[in-house]
Amino acid sequence: MNNRLVFNHHSLPFPSAAQADAAIPAFLRLALKARHSGFSVVLVDERIDASWFRIKLSEGYFWQDWHNRYSDGNSDSILAFRDITTRQPLFTADEKKRITLFEVHLPDSSEPLIALQAANHHEAPLLSFPTRLPWTQSPVVAIMERLTDDEEMESIRIEIHNLYDSGDPGNLAVLETMRQEQSDNIRRGRELHANLDNLYPALGFCSKSRRQLASWSQAPTLLKKVKEAFSVLNDLSEDWEKENMAGYTHQQLRQSGMDVSSESDSVAQNSKLRRHREFRLPTGEKVFFENHVKLGDYRIHFYPDPGARKIFIGYVGPHLPTAKS
Repeated sequence: MNNRLVFNHHSLPFPSAAQADAAIPAFLRLALKARHSGFSVVLVDERIDASWFRIKLSEGYFWQDWHNRYSDGNSDSILAFRDITTRQPLFTADEKKRITLFEVHLPDSSEPLIALQAANHHEAPLLSFPTRLPWTQSPVVAIMERLTDDEEMESIRIEIHNLYDSGDPGNLAVLETMRQEQSDNIRRGRELHANLDNLYPALGFCSKSRRQLASWSQAPTLLKKVKEAFSVLNDLSEDWEKENMAGYTHQQLRQSGMDVSSESDSVAQNSKLRRHREFRLPTGEKVFFENHVKLGDYRIHFYPDPGARKIFIGYVGPHLPTAKS
């Protein structure tokens, strides 16, 4: 899977500093949402300041000015900015030799745009500011001019995915498609373990469940069912975090086709059996994970934390002991 985005510096500047200030928090949320969907690296033109501080947002107003202005009162955006992983240059030395054979420009201009060239070459989406057309739509239509084997120039119409608005259905569809592709490409437990936080950002994974996935040796068919269950639980946890639902109920999962239940009284009231289902949250608190998704003889035990408005995964493995076993 391609894990790269290309920062579209051509979408700048904004007409005013006020418009830049208004757009930056949404831009950073989109960058983080993209990272959670598998786009872990943002490629940046080497002619741009690697720290982004000298990027001009509007006339006389730079990213550093925004950072200085909001570093105290807008901590979420500042933390999001620091969380973005960038890489320079757009092309390796070998790639630079190949890209001399083509250029990319917009249909109404002959000016080559290197960010579009990079996005086309890497088959990566653009990450743009929504300043004006065509950066407020997706895909972006462009023209690729390339040299043929006969040493003649040909023009080809191309389309490039453009991420510019975390609320745009098209942008969200691109991110969801890429996240699904990443999940589909995972065949082993330790691969899933390495990508848990990217694939399921709304879930919390306790140390026990992480260790189980890191050493997973079960069949790929069972791992696929685990991934499907995680995906449903992640969506539910995300809705809860956004306050789109009042609280957790089994019915919400059953509507998505999950076989879910709580423990019987014979388990819940038996201290020995209950201990098998107690796991520590990341905070260190030990909690009874009685809720579980049934996957044949395997179980995913989880805890819907009403305080954090988040679902935690405590156990992924064979059916735990019961009074009958």
